[in-house]
Amino acid sequence: MRKIEYSKKSISKIKIGVDARPFSTPVSGVGKMIHSALLDLGNDSSFEFYLFSHRDLHPSYSNLLNLPGIRFIKGEGFFSKKGGLYFAIALPLQLRKIKLDLFWGTQQVLPPFLSKKTATVLTYNDLVAYRFPDTMRTLARIQQKFYLSRSIKRADKLLPISESTRNEVAKFFHIPLEKMQVVYPGIELSEFKSLLKKKPGERVDLLPKKFFLSVSTIEPRKNYRFLYNSYIEYSKNIKYNQRFSWVIGGKAGWEDPAFIETLRSSESKAAGIIWIESPTNVELAHMYKKCSLFLFSSLYEGFGIPLLEALSLEKPAIVTDLSVFREIGGNKIRYLELEENLWTSALLDFSKKPYSGKKVDIRKFYRSAAAKTISGQIREVLSLKKDLS
Repeated sequence: MRKIEYSKKSISKIKIGVDARPFSTPVSGVGKMIHSALLDLGNDSSFEFYLFSHRDLHPSYSNLLNLPGIRFIKGEGFFSKKGGLYFAIALPLQLRKIKLDLFWGTQQVLPPFLSKKTATVLTYNDLVAYRFPDTMRTLARIQQKFYLSRSIKRADKLLPISESTRNEVAKFFHIPLEKMQVVYPGIELSEFKSLLKKKPGERVDLLPKKFFLSVSTIEPRKNYRFLYNSYIEYSKNIKYNQRFSWVIGGKAGWEDPAFIETLRSSESKAAGIIWIESPTNVELAHMYKKCSLFLFSSLYEGFGIPLLEALSLEKPAIVTDLSVFREIGGNKIRYLELEENLWTSALLDFSKKPYSGKKVDIRKFYRSAAAKTISGQIREVLSLKKDLS
């Protein structure tokens, strides 16, 4: 993997450090969001991005290294073996060896001991650590709470990923709205279409003609147990020839191991549940294209990239009644409270009388719009920093 040599030679470009830890694992919401923006920003000749991570980039993101404005620096030694240790100790040591103009905290936290001369922008995804702490791993929750308030105070500008998140941050941390600029996770329709031109492979080819689809990591906040119970009840009350299968696309995350095994069980398969674990981008694109109805019963989201991807292909959707989902889907999709009987009834109704999706205006979610906003915010922050120095 291409790495760089630290150099004292001055570079006229704006040097930006990026917390690239989300790029070390298979495709996830945060990783996809930052990856999307960098695909545009990495071609901006005025920027030079340094991606910092404790692990090699996952193949899903390796195309970033082909861009002229992207460099990768991997942590080495004992303190780089774990993401938390790396962020707290190894990364600050790395940052002392390279003079950055700005550091971009992509996971809503900034590393400790940053130089006061280094400007900062902070992507803010959600308030899960405060709103739904029980849905997080204990260590992750402790780390998040330790860094979150400190990072917000240190940040020169916050980039919440939705109006919903912006309003929550303003209320919870008493942050003035003018210190924040919403940057929606970007989507690129041309890339989606190019993925659909590739063969998806056997896992997707073998899917049934009629199926509901849910996409995300399997973890408590995504509320799969609720949707599982609703679907099982649906499966018991629908004629076999009318039944839609339920396809899940996502990796196994922090979830009750017993429930993970339930999803993988022969009983679940018999009920019509198919789990495609850690799908590729090509597989995901074809799964969206082939699905009959998109389902998203999450307890809480900062945004909702899977919903946006489904709507980009004009798929009908039934989702939790969250303000951020309304921000994305407007009045074009169906929203339900989290009551199992409501979801079971909705699935039964759809199966008996399927309906098509409505076209949603997603132009404000284009990747080019996100990249333009981030670029503008970076320049604004650096300009203000320069004026104050």
